[in-house]
Amino acid sequence: MAKSRVQAVAVNTAVGVTQKIVTIICNFAIQIVFIRTLGAQYAGVSALFTSVLTVLAFADLGMGTAIAYNLYRPIAQNDHEKIHAYLRFYGGMYKIVALVVLAGGLICCPLLPYLVKDVPDIRENITLIFMLYVLDTAGSYLLIYKSTFLNACQENFVTSAVHTAVIVVKMIFSIFFLAVLHSFYAYLAFSVLLTLAQNLLISRIADKRYPFLREKSGASLSGGEKKKIYKNMYAMSLYKVSGTALNSADNIIISNMGSTVQVGLLSNQILILRQVYDVVSQFYSAVTSGVGNLSTEDDTAQEYKVFRTLNFVTFWIFLFSATAIFVLSGPVIEWVFGAEYVCTLPVLFVLVFDYFVKGMVNPVSTYRTSHGLFVQGKYRPLIMAILNVVLSILFMKWMGVFGVFLATIVSRVLTQVWFDPYIVFKHVFKTSPVRYFVQLALRTAFTLAVGAATYLLAERLTLPSLVLTILVRIVLCLVLPNAVLILCYYRTPEFKQTVSILKRLLSKIVDRLARK
Repeated sequence: MAKSRVQAVAVNTAVGVTQKIVTIICNFAIQIVFIRTLGAQYAGVSALFTSVLTVLAFADLGMGTAIAYNLYRPIAQNDHEKIHAYLRFYGGMYKIVALVVLAGGLICCPLLPYLVKDVPDIRENITLIFMLYVLDTAGSYLLIYKSTFLNACQENFVTSAVHTAVIVVKMIFSIFFLAVLHSFYAYLAFSVLLTLAQNLLISRIADKRYPFLREKSGASLSGGEKKKIYKNMYAMSLYKVSGTALNSADNIIISNMGSTVQVGLLSNQILILRQVYDVVSQFYSAVTSGVGNLSTEDDTAQEYKVFRTLNFVTFWIFLFSATAIFVLSGPVIEWVFGAEYVCTLPVLFVLVFDYFVKGMVNPVSTYRTSHGLFVQGKYRPLIMAILNVVLSILFMKWMGVFGVFLATIVSRVLTQVWFDPYIVFKHVFKTSPVRYFVQLALRTAFTLAVGAATYLLAERLTLPSLVLTILVRIVLCLVLPNAVLILCYYRTPEFKQTVSILKRLLSKIVDRLARK
């Protein structure tokens, strides 16, 4: 990866991670106030409706990914007319998506009694609450293509900065609406307005940074280009089915076969996993545009070298974060929300293990997306979605909630974990993925061993208070997994390359500070 790309990744990741950390803090503050003022019943309804809306969001057919892929080359070539053509096309498509989501929400309203069970303490009208969630989701698609354009330009830091400001504003007003006014309606309505304001602000910033976007242009895509986009969108829609099934079906199945309250009790653990994953994803969002830019140079050897380094960095990130979540989340949830919200150890294990497995395929997903490998293996995600739903229902009957999350892991391993690397190695690196699979198996075993050792050591430390327990466990998670990894991998080429990149970035930061 060229120096400029490394710098872009560093800046975008730093700002993105900062944004996500702020988001986590704000979301937890909102969640605490939410539960303490409204209770687990409302938390369950909120989690369930969010899952249902994720299903409706399937209507975008993965356009955001397709936009970024199609923009890499025109941006690299400074082709303003082609950029205008793509943005004009996608702007129109997103308006259609917003209308489809809105219509889908209206159609779902009569089905709500079958989805929401055992919530007698909900004072507000369930249908009106649901439609406010629908409006929030539909509004999120308006002007969103400008955000994707900035990200394709490797300027993720701009959108991250706006998101940071917005989430802080949302936290302040949400706490006011919930804790002071005790109004769930006001809380949801403000979220809708804030979503629209955020997209409008990002659009204005994009126009200011790239004045040619404000120019009127009659440029349009040819029939062949549109046909290619539709073909990719169809393939991406199948990939989106997979993501929707994995992220949303679990809560819907648990609510329908169990109760909405169970969803609410699990919501905090799932929130931790998703928020941490969102933080880590900022790195891959930054990397994707850099890899997309690199792909325009057609240098397979360099791309494979970057992939190997990225794969090692991913291993390091998810070894550490998965271990930390497994060791820390129980005491943190008990301290913040109460012991009744702490899930059992088997459920925690399958949730964290799925987090790790999903994380480890990020480098492959990054290369598949940045190279536009949407059509190849397009039915894999559909098979994965069907497996997940069927196994979740069966396992829920046999093993309860544990079985639902175990089904997610099984469906992922049987499809995505082996097939996506096969596609990327075949079409991008043009070599066998066997070495990759062996390495993945060894690194997974290594993570399980380190995670188990850290957890067992943490459990042996009996401390007088939860706060002290959390602080000691934080230190333990910072030291043990990282020390063991460095000790075992410091001689590998990937480790040395990672350290070299970090030294380069640190040197540049020091030079800039010295000049100031």
